[in-house]
Amino acid sequence: MKLRASHIVVALGVVTAVVLGLAIYQSQTRSDVPADPEIAGDPELEFLQEVRKEAVAVPLGKQEVGTIVGEGMDPSMVPVIEVETHVYDMGTVANDKPTKGQVMIFNRGKLPLEISQVTTTCACTMGTVVNKAIPPGGQEPMIVTIDPNRIPGFDSTKTLSIYSNDSKNSIVQVDVTCKVEPEFSIEPRDVDFGVVTKGEVKKGAIKIVQLGNQELVIHEVKPSGAAPGLTMETKALAPENGKNAYEILVTLDTSSLPASLYQANYTMKTNIKRLETFFGHVSANVTAPYHVEPRPVSLGSVIPGQSDIERLKVTSEQPFNITGLSISGKDLSVAERRVEGVNTAFLDISVAPDAAPGVKREEVTFNVNVAGGVFAEKIAVSAVVARGGAPAQEVSNGAPATGAAAP
Repeated sequence: MKLRASHIVVALGVVTAVVLGLAIYQSQTRSDVPADPEIAGDPELEFLQEVRKEAVAVPLGKQEVGTIVGEGMDPSMVPVIEVETHVYDMGTVANDKPTKGQVMIFNRGKLPLEISQVTTTCACTMGTVVNKAIPPGGQEPMIVTIDPNRIPGFDSTKTLSIYSNDSKNSIVQVDVTCKVEPEFSIEPRDVDFGVVTKGEVKKGAIKIVQLGNQELVIHEVKPSGAAPGLTMETKALAPENGKNAYEILVTLDTSSLPASLYQANYTMKTNIKRLETFFGHVSANVTAPYHVEPRPVSLGSVIPGQSDIERLKVTSEQPFNITGLSISGKDLSVAERRVEGVNTAFLDISVAPDAAPGVKREEVTFNVNVAGGVFAEKIAVSAVVARGGAPAQEVSNGAPATGAAAP
């Protein structure tokens, strides 16, 4: 085959087209970041050069920025949440079925408001937003549902928290309050005996009357938890207007109580499904013409033979004396020590030389005779007697241990 001039012309045309195509491709994909001949052969520097190329290749205007307002952007282009009220009172609700209400949520901003969730402090009060995307200038109701079967009483205040994409106010709270239609009246629900002098026995009464058509039966009323000195008794009364009635007799014996604020709870069991367990409170401010501290007494870790570890201190503005001082158990002992001319008594606790190792929980009991009265005291004492301990040569107050020779 002879090479003709026309063949040469065609070949040159093809080569020229290929070269031009490569040049156009390189011009379209070329980064504005110039190549640096000094980084050739260095993998780390070459990697950094590629990162710079990618950064230049993506214009700033095409990057995702979410709801963050960047430099040069209009700060008003954000969603802004507002609620109709922060305290929503639903009034009196039925005691046998859920009650619904609503609180409006507004978007005062210029971007869509997204409601992500609504949380509650109690399952008895729920908040629901159906359409969670609220357009600029729009509004959407939050449906509030009260379930009386989850409220063990006659009133409720719970908090709903609304979460949204409003960056300046991402959590908005609404307190929801209501009263539940009562099945019975109770007067008073909480008993406060006020100021009581230690040793007094106080009595009170709670009256309960059925209100609705459902028959009321009280099965039991009793103190709950630690309630020393408190007793309660249930007594059926004659029906009032055909409705069952009861009286709860409350007695508080303060003889064994410390001079302090007394707080106790009680529980009432009824046949009302919603109120199978009903709660109340009993309180008093017990006073005495003397003061004892500390109470209770915690000795911590001790060893056999250690003495004067902890002092109970009894003080009064009037002369007094202590009688019937004793301590339960045989591993600890207690003795009174007086300071002449001062209305103060120290009760020093010691560990017996042959005390068995282990945890000790004892009680110091005594009577304080002051101001013409006799007041009984009972103080809890705890200690841990170490194993293999030797009698202490000296204790924290510098006094020698029992059986130790004085220097």
